Amino acid sequence: MNGKRAAGGRSRREIRPQRAAELVASDIRTRILAGELDEGLPTETVLLEEFSVSRPTLREALRILETEGLVRTRRGKQGGAEVRRPTVDTAAYHLGLVLQGTGIELTDLATARHLLEPLCVLLAAQRDDHEAIATELESLIDESERDAEDGAAFTASLLEFHQGLVAACDNDTLKVLVGTVERVWQSQERAWAEEASKAGSYPDEKARRHAIDSHRRIARRIAKGDASGASRAAQAHLEASMSYVCGTGDDTAAASPVIDSALLRL
Repeated sequence: MNGKRAAGGRSRREIRPQRAAELVASDIRTRILAGELDEGLPTETVLLEEFSVSRPTLREALRILETEGLVRTRRGKQGGAEVRRPTVDTAAYHLGLVLQGTGIELTDLATARHLLEPLCVLLAAQRDDHEAIATELESLIDESERDAEDGAAFTASLLEFHQGLVAACDNDTLKVLVGTVERVWQSQERAWAEEASKAGSYPDEKARRHAIDSHRRIARRIAKGDASGASRAAQAHLEASMSYVCGTGDDTAAASPVIDSALLRL
């Protein structure tokens, strides 16, 4: 790299400015995150005039944003750039890619969930409106009762309950953090449920009843405001149920040992 001599004989580096595409992407990113572009991006013509850059530079900026999941480019006559603000689902998609890319096993993800979700349960039980939260959770459990004969539908309803536990946490950062882990897990468990149902190896009626009873135990302890008891109940339930999906039990269906990010969709 060429440079000039500074005082003392040391070489001075010339700092090059950011590329124009990165500057354009940064400006648009800031506006997306601030909610200023929820109605969509301006047309290419408007953006070219606004930023005074070439068409290739603008398109490179949009590719940067598309890689980040903030923009999706549609092709064809109805084409254009669709704005997509970050969500727990998009965060889960990228987390899934990282986990699969590093070869993380499903049991590792299950352990993280086992540690994090009971914390959400504890905080939910400490809320002033813990009785109302428990009532909402009971309605989700009733739905699981109705879906008990259909393995895939039953699993989906059980996952709705767990999602409700995370949503009831009175901490927005934890909702995002644990919710992201939860979404990755849900994609794996749904796939397991479909495969196990087709293979006729889905857990029997006794196991389904145990899952429902465990959920009711958690909800009732939340209703009482018993934070530590609700958290312990959640820990016990997660520890007992994770073996089905991970394939670590003696009589469970086999499951892929590595997280599959293809099961997640942006």
